[in-house]
Amino acid sequence: MKKINLVVIAIFLVSQVFAQGVTAKLSVTANRDLTRYVGSKQTIKVTIRNNADYAYVIGKSEYAVLMTYQGSTNVGKKAFNNRLKLPKTLPAGKSVTYTIAMAVPLEAGEYEVDFSFVWGNRVISNVVTINFEIKPNYRVRLECSKTSIKWAADTDIEIKVKNEGDMTWPEGRYSLEFDLSHAPSGAKTADLRCFDIKPRVVETWEGFESGNYDAILIRDFKLPATKGDYRVKVYLLKDGKRFQASGNPKEFTFRIN
Repeated sequence: MKKINLVVIAIFLVSQVFAQGVTAKLSVTANRDLTRYVGSKQTIKVTIRNNADYAYVIGKSEYAVLMTYQGSTNVGKKAFNNRLKLPKTLPAGKSVTYTIAMAVPLEAGEYEVDFSFVWGNRVISNVVTINFEIKPNYRVRLECSKTSIKWAADTDIEIKVKNEGDMTWPEGRYSLEFDLSHAPSGAKTADLRCFDIKPRVVETWEGFESGNYDAILIRDFKLPATKGDYRVKVYLLKDGKRFQASGNPKEFTFRIN
């Protein structure tokens, strides 16, 4: 009789395992627009309700909330992929809320994330998909160490570029464009053409993070023959287009002595 009872119990447990389908109700509370939280942490709340007629018992099989980033970037995987175990047995009809502190990615873009509740590797809840968005919000500082220049046939001009914002800049080919806005009285057409600098010097930057800086050097810059002040707007370009960032362009006054 004892042997029969053990068999019956075993059959019941096995049948419960294979019969367990979607028994949990999952809901998520989160800010979808994460732009203003870049560089800090943001809280996500995930609530699980046990709608089964039995408890989710902590044991050999693990119950957990699963966060799965659907994209391919390493930044997204690092920020959003997560597995959080059920901390204690959850009785039938009861709920538990997870509070997840997430480091917001530093790169602009859309991040599609699936939230689910799993038992082992089996999903036993509805799946909630949230598209998190981080809008581009870049800041740049442009500096030129030499703006007062003693006349010579030519010289080198170095423009320092610094990422002043919180976001990592997208990978690309960065260069400079000069736009002359004022020239001294008497300047000739040839003088004006000196500042018609096209993006011939290109730097390829990948993962240009907050606080990073580099310099773009324009060699053998031909100086105008007419001395005086030349006001020039210097634009930072990305892939040949003006980079949309606060602080871009920057106006410099080059004084030719």
